[in-house]
Amino acid sequence: MLRQSRLRNAERLHPLVVDGKPVAPDDVISPLSGYRIVIVILVSALFKAFGQFDDPALRRVMWRGLGYAAVLFAILLGLSWWGLSALTFFDIGWADTLVTALGGLAVAALAVLLFPGAMIAVQGVLLDDAAEAVEKRHYPQVSAAAPTLAVSIWASLRLGLATVLLNLLVLPLYFIPLVNLVVFYSLNGYLYGREYFELVALRRMSGDEAKAMRKRHSGGLFMAGLVSAGLFSIPIVGWFMPAVVAAFMVHVFEGLRRAEQGRVR
Repeated sequence: MLRQSRLRNAERLHPLVVDGKPVAPDDVISPLSGYRIVIVILVSALFKAFGQFDDPALRRVMWRGLGYAAVLFAILLGLSWWGLSALTFFDIGWADTLVTALGGLAVAALAVLLFPGAMIAVQGVLLDDAAEAVEKRHYPQVSAAAPTLAVSIWASLRLGLATVLLNLLVLPLYFIPLVNLVVFYSLNGYLYGREYFELVALRRMSGDEAKAMRKRHSGGLFMAGLVSAGLFSIPIVGWFMPAVVAAFMVHVFEGLRRAEQGRVR
């Protein structure tokens, strides 16, 4: 009887199903079973995020974000090319032209690498709109308050600058095959999982509470960050992803929070 009551409670709080059976969050004892629940939450969150493409409110955020991204990328390339063109290396026409051309390719590659961080810093103020669209459709009963504009801008700039600076710091490792993939996804997965979660959590709790919850779920949020880094790294498609990742993280937050509520005996 007690077991059936807990299963019904699990279905009410969050429809988690593992091996075809609903799982009560308070049955999560071992690390293995805990990560199975996290994986179910992540997969469910990802499908829900993409499933909201038909929502005009979310699409507006995505298109506005794409416009910002295109302008930003053009500015980065233009400034980089102008900087290289202004330099004279050998004072020999054909040699300087060759160096500029090769440098242009390097600058383009660097711009692609650093673009996600710069884009997040610019688009961060739109993420609250994306989160609000998700909350209205999926969690209308949950009270949420958007942080102040100053808090949103600071959080976005912090994530964007951290992404850019840390990727510059490990830039030499990106020239080593295989190591570059491990470093890129590990570093950015950590950053995205940490910062996007806090951006969402701040809509529902204080900063201290958000940090405490993030630490309790650091492993699961790293996995969510890896998913986010993968989405951002898709050429062109990644320009649409800030809104999608924000929606994804709202579902992750709600899944983890409801799982925690289910553990209260």
